[in-house]
Amino acid sequence: MTTTTINRREVPCCLLCNEVHVENALSRKIKPLTSSTQTSLAESPRLLMIPDISPVVPGHSLIITKYHCTAFSQISPESCREVQDFKSLASGIIKKRYGIAPFFFEHGTKPGSVSSAACISHAHIHVLPARINVTKHLSQFSQKPITFHDTREQDLLNDINADYLYYEDSSGMACLIRNFLKPLPRQFIRRIVVQEIGISASWNWRESISLS
Repeated sequence: MTTTTINRREVPCCLLCNEVHVENALSRKIKPLTSSTQTSLAESPRLLMIPDISPVVPGHSLIITKYHCTAFSQISPESCREVQDFKSLASGIIKKRYGIAPFFFEHGTKPGSVSSAACISHAHIHVLPARINVTKHLSQFSQKPITFHDTREQDLLNDINADYLYYEDSSGMACLIRNFLKPLPRQFIRRIVVQEIGISASWNWRESISLS
């Protein structure tokens, strides 16, 4: 198996690790992207915000960890404040550029999971400037009624051995689903946005990218 060195240790080759270290970065192989759009949109000591390589709406971005971990449930307690502050920064950048405050979404993957809805095993939060009704789609997968409250990254640390779905609306209210009634489809958030907005673009980023 191919490996990439991250923080002085070997991990399985990872698309998002490649983006952080610009080693074999997929974004540099995609024809529509230029050198300017490959640049990170924001950065902190442990995090980057980068454009999604196949955005479903203008401004669709990802917040990723600079080091390899499979989900934000695995970050250190000290990093929780950094993540929260970084999301506020990201929201301000996206709202200024696109006129819409984004919502945030993560398909959380436990270590070694093969059933998660995430298709890349590297922690990444979708940043999406879109006005859509996400709750009605989430409720069909949750064993309990969907309730929104001031959920923060600290809540994710309570159980690192579970797949989860984290959604935070544009006002900062969030919900966290851990026990699913049925398996969550892959690329679930992309499917929702494409369906709700009624755009012709494919929800499957692997099908929609153009490689040189």
